[in-house]
Amino acid sequence: MLWLLLLFFTFFLFSLFFSSFFVLFCFFMCISFLIYCCSSDCFCLNFYFPFHDLQLF
Repeated sequence: MLWLLLLFFTFFLFSLFFSSFFVLFCFFMCISFLIYCCSSDCFCLNFYFPFHDLQLF
């Protein structure tokens, strides 16, 4: 009974670790994609920011 609980606990920890790793990976991918779009004249900037040509910054 105890080893079953331990197995479940380790499985839970591994799943938690991999899910957090996956979320962090997606977050960093989104950040790098946004940085890439900001550095080049990307389509997503013209789509999400239609006033990008005003050069507010």
